Amino acid sequence: MADGGVGSDEFVNFKCCLCEKKNITKEADIYCVECQDYYCTPCTDLHKMFPAMSTHQFIDKSSFNTVSLQKSLPSFPVEKCEAHKTKLLDMYCADHDDVACATCIAIKHRTCQHIHSIPDEVDDLCKEIDADKTNIELIRIKTKIEEAERAKKFLIKELNAQKEKATESIRQFRKEMEVILDTLEKATLKTLEEKYKNGKEKLENEIKNLHRHIDELKLSSQKLTKSVGNKAQEFVAVKTSRKQIIEANEAEAESVTNSSDVKVEFIADSTIKDALKDFKTFGLISVSNTENIRDKMYVVKSKKQVNIKHQNDRKTCNVYGSCFTDDGLLFLADYDNKTLKLIDLSSESIKKS
Repeated sequence: MADGGVGSDEFVNFKCCLCEKKNITKEADIYCVECQDYYCTPCTDLHKMFPAMSTHQFIDKSSFNTVSLQKSLPSFPVEKCEAHKTKLLDMYCADHDDVACATCIAIKHRTCQHIHSIPDEVDDLCKEIDADKTNIELIRIKTKIEEAERAKKFLIKELNAQKEKATESIRQFRKEMEVILDTLEKATLKTLEEKYKNGKEKLENEIKNLHRHIDELKLSSQKLTKSVGNKAQEFVAVKTSRKQIIEANEAEAESVTNSSDVKVEFIADSTIKDALKDFKTFGLISVSNTENIRDKMYVVKSKKQVNIKHQNDRKTCNVYGSCFTDDGLLFLADYDNKTLKLIDLSSESIKKS
């Protein structure tokens, strides 16, 4: 008999888990189904003192089976319903492929035709699930979510570098100015900071959402692993895990589809030297979003300066958007003059204004 034990060798394998942590070997008298662990009588009394554990279900030592313990223990779930905290997820609706507590069944599934009691039908229900496969999927999607999170963090790092580069460009451009540059610099940096914060906040929110899925997937995996041997809980864990997998897959797909490759760039306006007082900022702070993460930098092959000022323009040109037409003309939106301009770059002429 082991030291500190009060039973025979027949029960020495069932040691009190709390006493064992204190290096005391003491025979277990009770098995807690929710905790899935063994306790001696004093530790059981202590266990019952905690309000959160007061409703746990216990099995007496007389029910222990030294030949096959797991087969002798009743098989019913230990996981509680999120909506009804004191209720166990011990019911299964085949119509919705959903595990629920009895209260949820009465409220949400009252018209469903195929309702099953998990403890009563666990053997038949467990034939339809594959815990190992589900756990592999949990790990796989968790890995994909982690990769997506790392990609978002990389984008923030790149965004920081681009923000610094844009800031340096702003300050370099300012050196060429003479009058009222301090005011213009502050206004431009403020605009840059706002664009940067908006871009960073968007990425951080996406990362926060991805990390939430990572934590949920990790927790589901732990629950599934711990439920081995308890078919009912294993069934519940698989079903709840499948939901996590679906939600995580959707989050990962959305992250890839709506990948926010935010760019911050300063584009100087060359005409600012001619009319500094007409400008509110040094230039345009552009933010570009692309669906996929680029694996290399863009290379500027050529650049060209074109005078887009029309004879009818009353103000300095301030372009907020542009694109090329099918015939190669440059289409510009002049915000301050409230006009749309079509530029022929080959002849450097305005076709339409």
